[in-house]
Formats: sequence, structure tokens, C-alpha cells
Amino acid sequence: MPNEKRPIDFHDHRFVRVTKSVIADETYLDKPVQKLVYAVLCFYADNTSKKSHPSVQTIADKCRCSTNTVRMIK
Repeated sequence: MPNEKRPIDFHDHRFVRVTKSVIADETYLDKPVQKLVYAVLCFYADNTSKKSHPSVQTIADKCRCSTNTVRMIK
């Protein structure tokens, strides 16, 4: 089907997309490191399965924080 809509895969692009509401809303993600971890999870997410499985160590390295800090984020 040539007109079939597919999810746009941004893995080849230079930027990660984070929804504005994640940045603006402080109800659930009220600390900067929480928003950064969310952005890193978006970076590693698969657009077709909607899953992201980077290791805790990888997230900590990308966020420049400790693994304990990453584990504390719920």
C-alpha cells in the first residue's frame, strides 16, 4: 500500500523530539534530571515497537549522573 502511513523514524536525524507537555508540566517530572532521563529514553526508543531498553549505566552516562540517581526516578 503506497498510501500507508508509517511512524517517522528519527534515528537518522540529529535531534530527539520531546513533547512540549513533558517540559511544561511539572506534575510528574519536577526535577531537571527526570526530564533528561526521559529525553535519553526517547533517544533510544524504537518508533515501531514504542519500547526503549538502554541500560541504567548508559542512561547515567548520557545524563552525567550516577546510576543510583537513574534508579531513583520512577
